Amino acid sequence: MEDYKPGMKIRRKVDEAEVPAGAADPVEAPASTPPQPIAVAPAEAAPQAPVSAAPAARAAEATPAHEPRRDPSPPDQKIPTTDDFAAMFGATNTTVAHFDNGQRVKARIVSIARGTIFVSLGAKTEGTIDASEFVDDDGTITVKVGDEVESFVVNTRGGIKLSTALGKNIKSVEMLEEAKNQGIPVEGKVLSHNKGGFEIQLPGVKGFCPFSQIDFESGGEPDKHVGQSYRFLITRIEEGGRNVVVSRTQLIRDERRRAADETMSKIEEGSELDGTVTRITEFGAFVDLGGIEGMVHVSELGWSRVANPADVLSMGATVRVRILRIEDTVTKDGRPSKRIKLSMKAATSDPWLDAIAAFSIGSTYSGTVAKLEKFGAFVEIAPGIDGLVHISEMAVGRRIHHPSEVVAVGDRVQVQVVDVDPRKRQIALSMKALAEDPWAGVSAAFPVGARIQGTVESIQSFGLFVTLPNGITGLIPMSQLAEGEDKSVHAKFAAGSAIEAMVLAVEPERRRLTLTRRSDQDAESEAALKAYRSSKQGEPARLGTFADLLAGKTRG
Repeated sequence: MEDYKPGMKIRRKVDEAEVPAGAADPVEAPASTPPQPIAVAPAEAAPQAPVSAAPAARAAEATPAHEPRRDPSPPDQKIPTTDDFAAMFGATNTTVAHFDNGQRVKARIVSIARGTIFVSLGAKTEGTIDASEFVDDDGTITVKVGDEVESFVVNTRGGIKLSTALGKNIKSVEMLEEAKNQGIPVEGKVLSHNKGGFEIQLPGVKGFCPFSQIDFESGGEPDKHVGQSYRFLITRIEEGGRNVVVSRTQLIRDERRRAADETMSKIEEGSELDGTVTRITEFGAFVDLGGIEGMVHVSELGWSRVANPADVLSMGATVRVRILRIEDTVTKDGRPSKRIKLSMKAATSDPWLDAIAAFSIGSTYSGTVAKLEKFGAFVEIAPGIDGLVHISEMAVGRRIHHPSEVVAVGDRVQVQVVDVDPRKRQIALSMKALAEDPWAGVSAAFPVGARIQGTVESIQSFGLFVTLPNGITGLIPMSQLAEGEDKSVHAKFAAGSAIEAMVLAVEPERRRLTLTRRSDQDAESEAALKAYRSSKQGEPARLGTFADLLAGKTRG
């Protein structure tokens, strides 16, 4: 611009409809850092203004910055309209932004000079911020041209004045009143706390913040706030500034709401992002995604079964989650809200895809019992990989009614893979396959005619199952109970009670061991007959032994 000189101020007049209420002067921008070259429109570009007024307008633009500002326009001169203003900038569609005191804005720094930071607010609108708000302890300005800063509009008269908070700009109680009325935050430092709340050092005065207004964790540790500097809203001023009450929670709520709006604009179902664990419950965990919380159900915490979320998560931990579903809902007070369901499991790779090839049939593993069901036990053989040991595969030579008779949750067990079904994501395991077969030496351990001690396992209509010391199960048929016992079996015997019997027959190949409680000659003769039959199958020694025993008893 031919008439532009350093130190000059460019005054822009805007349409009356665009001037904020109460603003007596038009917005002015620093001439030292114009956002773009400004060409003064020729007289024909602004037909509303008389040609004769052009020199006066030019003179007004050329007024040095150090001289008092004067409006050289005659009282009857028409204020340029928005269209005229656009024409001066060579624009076809220009919007002159409107700002209110207390409004939060984002601005980009375009220049720093003589203790003032000049910023662009967009829409060809500029403002200023006192550079002292961005000075460190050494007096160095901590921002630079191009940085974006968030601030508040504190004055629109004679130019848009901004502040990150009123803080250092407050010079009087009247300004505190203005901050209260406009809802503009002020800087304050927490000095101490008492029974009711905190003593806050504000610019020029001391204020009070109730415990419930410092944050949303009023029952937390108050000492953690002492010495901290925060922004506060002034809620009450009394006695000429001697009684000032402030609050911080509304600012936190507003910041969270803005963060939530920004987060919601970026996410959708299927999105993955990092969040912070804020609450842990027995059914899952709540995660802050940035101003808005989502919930991870216990079943979505990982590929492994999790009994207690506190075992795998901690407060404040950063976790990677995937958004499963976003649902519209309503709060208790009737406000619309969002319910977000998250998954940590979905945000990690499926261990089945990486490990399934390793689980070949016949391979053995050491695993941890993770869960018991009436039909068997689930054993974790790798992180996120559980196999099932069916109840029939838990032990050799004994009847199992519930897995808890053999194992407990947390036990380490040896298992063998007996089947793998990738489609159903199932692995069948066996503990029995790795156990020594107690029936292999049962004939030697329990010879026919031997007296044994056992435990009643169960009572059936056809007899009593008895658990022997090596874990195998024998049967006392009803016909082999002592005289009268078959009529009072439930009164005389109970599951878990000790019982004595004699080995009547051993059939290892059929995994059968028959016992008797009869002591008469018929029982002994029947035992001798069974022993003889066993000798026909290759055990002649057993017959001789029992025959000698029987003969001895007969002679006696």
